[in-house]
Formats: sequence, structure tokens, C-alpha cells
Amino acid sequence: MNECMPMPRLFKEKPIQEPLLLIYRDKPCVVIGRNQNPWKEVNFPALRRADIPFIRRRSGGGTVYHVRRPLLP
Repeated sequence: MNECMPMPRLFKEKPIQEPLLLIYRDKPCVVIGRNQNPWKEVNFPALRRADIPFIRRRSGGGTVYHVRRPLLP
């Protein structure tokens, strides 16, 4: 498999039985799951002060703060 394959093509051509690990770096942002209450999970004044966007994903799960840091020390 081509290791630099574009994402849409990767998902179409990769056999479903093979494991897949995606590693990516995002700009700082706060992401919450589909069923979470943003008013309980997110400190909106702090996000505005830091100019950090808030995003809701389609899937469930907890709140995640994405920050650009090295994966390993």
C-alpha cells in the first residue's frame, strides 16, 4: 500500500480487516461529542480570549482539547 495515499482513496482501497493507525496534528481546538452539552463542557469565555475554535463531531465521546505538541518527549 502506498504510505502517502490520499485519505478518501485510503478508506476506499484499504481492506477492512487490516488495522489502521492515523496520526495527525491539529491546530488548537476543543472538540465535543455529538451528545454532549457544550454549556456544561466548554469554557466559552476562555476559548474566545485564546482565539481557540469549538467544534462538535458527528460521533459520540468526550471532550478533547487538541494542542500542537510533540507526540514523544
